[in-house]
Amino acid sequence: MGVVEAIFRLFRGSGKVATEPVAPHDFAGADSNGSSHGGRHDLSRMAVGSMDDIDADVIESDGERREQAPIVAPKNRAELIGELQKNYTEVLTLVRKVDGHLDEQRDRADRMMSIAEASSRKLDALPELAEQNRRVADAIVQLVELTKAGQVDAKTTADRLSKTAIQQLEAAQQQTSAMMSVQSAVQKSGEAERELAASVNAFGESMHGVSTATRDLGESISSMRETDAAREQELAGLVRSSQRWLIVAVMLCGVLAVGTLVAVMSGRL
Repeated sequence: MGVVEAIFRLFRGSGKVATEPVAPHDFAGADSNGSSHGGRHDLSRMAVGSMDDIDADVIESDGERREQAPIVAPKNRAELIGELQKNYTEVLTLVRKVDGHLDEQRDRADRMMSIAEASSRKLDALPELAEQNRRVADAIVQLVELTKAGQVDAKTTADRLSKTAIQQLEAAQQQTSAMMSVQSAVQKSGEAERELAASVNAFGESMHGVSTATRDLGESISSMRETDAAREQELAGLVRSSQRWLIVAVMLCGVLAVGTLVAVMSGRL
């Protein structure tokens, strides 16, 4: 039992040493040269301290259970040997637990170091993020100011729009009246076009009658010309026959005159 108590005191003392508070590290003020490495060492110390707290709690709870158990002195050598074997087995079990906790602590420390390195890389983006936040805040302030100014402008614009809408309504009414006038004029123009079409049709029919009459007149004139030609031919024939008869009469008259003259001359002789 003395060996177990000595080991328990040893681990309990190491647990108290490991569970001392660690000063927090300000990541925001860390620079890129040395402070970030100090932050990673602080994280590793915090990780080691937390694992030591867990180990110390486990060992302390085990030791408290042993302190609460009544200590019975061995009656003979066999019981002493059995108790020593039991204590040795418990010590080995405790050592294995401590070894397992140390392995877990090393793994957690490695993970914490990886997280710290990743955090140190991301810390470089904090100034840019702060600048972006400042720009966003300035943009929001400008947007608020523009919104306030826009409300006044919106009221003025609404008044102007209402006036413009009234003017557009009046103009639309005038356009409607003008469209109605144009529609009536178009209707009248359609009626006039229909009347004009009827007049044109009547004129076309009249022109057709005139053309028919003109064709008939032409045919009449042609027949008259043919009749005149026939008459002229008849007159020419009459004139020629009259001339022949006149020549015959003249010749007869001449013959009679010669005969009479001969008779007279012969009577005188």
